[in-house]
Amino acid sequence: MIAIESNKDLKFFPSYVGKVTMEIDMIIHKPKQRAYEMRIIDTCTKKVSKEVPVFGEDGMPTGATEIKEVDEVQGNPITRFKLMSYEELDLLAEILDVDLTQGNPRANYTELFRKGLLVVTQQECLRGEGMYFSQAGDWQLVENTTMLAKQTDTESPAKPVEE
Repeated sequence: MIAIESNKDLKFFPSYVGKVTMEIDMIIHKPKQRAYEMRIIDTCTKKVSKEVPVFGEDGMPTGATEIKEVDEVQGNPITRFKLMSYEELDLLAEILDVDLTQGNPRANYTELFRKGLLVVTQQECLRGEGMYFSQAGDWQLVENTTMLAKQTDTESPAKPVEE
């Protein structure tokens, strides 16, 4: 998963407060424009206590329930797009010390977009353009292990698509 999240509750449009996650869920390679376009989905969640079914070792519901802390989506996700030129990505790779020519190219680009989302968001905050009334220090990378539970077997990480 290519995502960052807030490390504290932030204000989310129109009147929600919670942990905000920004996820790049699609990357389109646009060779004629010498750029990549990213679709970014912003989501707000809040921990709430909820009654949930209890499942047995066989994976079947036991008929019992328990109260658990779960993440509940607040409001509607916000979809936005960002276009980055080859030159901007090359500069970002240099700043982040991501070598796009060595090893696995797909993994290198995934790492560039993942770290780049964090750095670009933090730079926007430093310029006073931060979303959700956030500061640069309010953002952190989402570790892939924390997001595995949210992905289904049919989902796969975002990967560049030729247009």
